[in-house]
Amino acid sequence: MLHRLWRKDGHRKASTKGKDSACSDSETTSSSQHSRVSAASSTGHEDILLATLGTPEWLTFSRMCFDASWSSHHAESSDLSKFRQVKRLASGSFGPIILLRHNDTGDHHVLKVLQKRVVYKLNQIQKARTEKRILMAINFPFLVNLQWQGQDSVNLYLVMEYLPGGDLWHLMQRNKAVAKCFGEADVRFYVSQVILALEYLHRMDIVYRDLKPENIFIDANGYLKIGDFGCSKRLRNDGRARTHCGTTQYMAPEIVTRQLYTRAVDYWSLGVLLYEFIRGETPFSGRNQMETYEKIVTGRYTPPRNVSRELRDLIQKLLVVDSWRRLGNWKNGFMDLKMHDWFVRSKFSWERILQKGPKAPFVPQLRNAGDTKYFTTSVNSDFSAPPNPHHLFKQQETPNFVDHFDKYFEDF
Repeated sequence: MLHRLWRKDGHRKASTKGKDSACSDSETTSSSQHSRVSAASSTGHEDILLATLGTPEWLTFSRMCFDASWSSHHAESSDLSKFRQVKRLASGSFGPIILLRHNDTGDHHVLKVLQKRVVYKLNQIQKARTEKRILMAINFPFLVNLQWQGQDSVNLYLVMEYLPGGDLWHLMQRNKAVAKCFGEADVRFYVSQVILALEYLHRMDIVYRDLKPENIFIDANGYLKIGDFGCSKRLRNDGRARTHCGTTQYMAPEIVTRQLYTRAVDYWSLGVLLYEFIRGETPFSGRNQMETYEKIVTGRYTPPRNVSRELRDLIQKLLVVDSWRRLGNWKNGFMDLKMHDWFVRSKFSWERILQKGPKAPFVPQLRNAGDTKYFTTSVNSDFSAPPNPHHLFKQQETPNFVDHFDKYFEDF
């Protein structure tokens, strides 16, 4: 079996033509754009974003880099034996999520394992391929970074940065357990990062579709990063989708009713998240799934109390059933969101947030870089061996299995 990973490299060489695996549109990139992408990458993508956010240069540069990475990337091989398994952090839909430590550098990473057998049986091959392509192409301070990707005859592997603060949902639950409420300034700190991340994704034609606290992670400094792009999709030329996906309590009405929808579904989920910050619960929760669906499509909820008029107005304008009247989906897009009174009247600085200037309300108290105290999953006892399929999964796969499934993942 091959145990190889391919590192996401900052110096990418773009091809002149590529094809979106989820769309039929072709992409072309000029040679002059290639040289600009290469030069910019060598100086640091994130640094240029910091300097140009909100300007036409920001959009042009970010889109250029994304398109180049989407269509082609330079791969550098690495051996899985260079990593040591530390702990199983969680169980994903297709396999375990494991904390790794690099033997040479001592850096910690997260390994997301996708079992080919499970991906194939659930008919999620295209979904896994799209998630990988998005992770390879994005580069933004508030989105999880993919560092290596690869496969062997049994599994697909995605190696990402380790965010030791756990997820936002557990932070909410800890606050709820001690009857501690998020103040509006704290909510503004967190939600602003989510808005900037969604703005970047939408500018890259990506609809996220599964915004919820469990998919938002906290780094060592207390800042947020959105992860898990399993429900995401690239919609070009103001395209639409109809797939019924996401998490019930956060689904937009147009997803529930199986209508064609746009990236406006993410604005609805943002409104649900904002409400949950304030109330500690989602606005649309029923005794069962159908009752929850009914509440969503009617858009009826109990407005939050003891909050400012501006915050109540922001939530109300996001939780609008008609997607064309929903804040964020107006003429000025995200600018309407960022210029809402709740931000403007507090003299909120978007530039300072992007530069990670303000101190976070919650900063993880870590014993070391590999501390897992904010992850509640119990330790798996057998983690001494290098991460290969037969240590992760006791079932031995036959040659027939390998031959049958490998052909579906040749271009992963």
